[in-house]
Amino acid sequence: MLKSGKRILLAQVGFKFTGRRCVAEGCNGRLKDHVLDWEDALPEDELEASEKASAEADLAICLGTSLQITPACDIPLKTVKTGETTCYACFCS
Repeated sequence: MLKSGKRILLAQVGFKFTGRRCVAEGCNGRLKDHVLDWEDALPEDELEASEKASAEADLAICLGTSLQITPACDIPLKTVKTGETTCYACFCS
């Protein structure tokens, strides 16, 4: 949603340019959507960062997901640790 509250419908998804520009002062960079098509792989660097953050977290909250697509469905499970700390996971779909 834009600052104006106006919604933009995109005809495409999958890390493609949206045709819009960043409104931050001095930026004007081209914006990409961050929705994956089924056939798209997760970006490796973002997947690794997500796995690392999940492994360091004490709580995983998963909203509106079936957790059926790998490897993304495994990320919240990295929060569950054995031994040293009590960790929690909350799943709402």
